[in-house]
Amino acid sequence: MGKVILITGASSGIGEALAFEWSHQKDVVLILAARDHARLEAVRVACVANGAVAEVIELDLSNGAWIEKSVSEIAEHYPQIEIV
Repeated sequence: MGKVILITGASSGIGEALAFEWSHQKDVVLILAARDHARLEAVRVACVANGAVAEVIELDLSNGAWIEKSVSEIAEHYPQIEIV
């Protein structure tokens, strides 16, 4: 497994642009997080087409309980996140 990169707001704007940029790198695992699951899934598909391993997680950064649950889920699968 390569670098694990968590990108919040990955369904649009700067987060989406970062996801696309990182998706061209070799040996990366992208964890794409945002509230809009449908748009997030479209970004994931495009990143995978570029050669990246990418997963999505619905995340609302305004909801503390949601953040805690999501971070716990991510840490279970990827204990070593290198870039946020």
